Amino acid sequence: MADVWPRRHVKLAGAIMHHPSRPHLPPRLLQAMGADPRVRYIRVVTDPDPDTHKARRSHDGTIMTAMNVSPWRTYRACLERLPVWCTHYLILQDDVLPGRRFLWAVVEAIRHRPTSIISFFVNDLAHASATTLVANASTCSAWSPLHPGEPFVPTLALAYPRDLAADLAVAPEGDVGRPIADDQVVGDWRRRRGLEVWLTVPNLVQHDEEAPSVLLGHREGRPRYASCFIGEHSPALIDWTRGL
Repeated sequence: MADVWPRRHVKLAGAIMHHPSRPHLPPRLLQAMGADPRVRYIRVVTDPDPDTHKARRSHDGTIMTAMNVSPWRTYRACLERLPVWCTHYLILQDDVLPGRRFLWAVVEAIRHRPTSIISFFVNDLAHASATTLVANASTCSAWSPLHPGEPFVPTLALAYPRDLAADLAVAPEGDVGRPIADDQVVGDWRRRRGLEVWLTVPNLVQHDEEAPSVLLGHREGRPRYASCFIGEHSPALIDWTRGL
């Protein structure tokens, strides 16, 4: 069995990656987590360059301008604000909907896998991983691996050991070309490093499909609902030792 830390050894900090076009989302997320005292260590990090534009050519050849949106730019800004005192760092997208006692459950998961990257969300776009997770849920396992062949890492709610978060903050951006998508950059980094990513069973956050996307057209025909969301159930029912 993996080494299980005492709760007091987990010093959690975090960041909410935010685009200013959606100002209502960070307060909603902070309020949803507000019953937990750890929420005071969760900071909102706004896209450092949200107002720039880029030119692009439409299908009929017309030159158009669009917002130069880069989730990776904001994700990297979150990583660069990693506190020196924390043992683990949680990065959340601003459009997630957490389950009950979310931060308490995050600490429970971390202390059972203190050296691992842990994702609290996966959806069916990561088909192999989501299929395995649903199968593991049927056996009441608390853990499921992200498939090693997955081209990306779900970044809606991801916790890192501090040393890995620090490494990602300064890592080369790899072979993804011009970096835009945070999940692709993180996926490329974890493959280069040969790192495992563990998914919690069930998922502890849901994605808000009603929130406007900052990447125009990104979700057309591509819903991102959690594959196995905890819903209103208490995370105290999870036996985190199952599947270690």
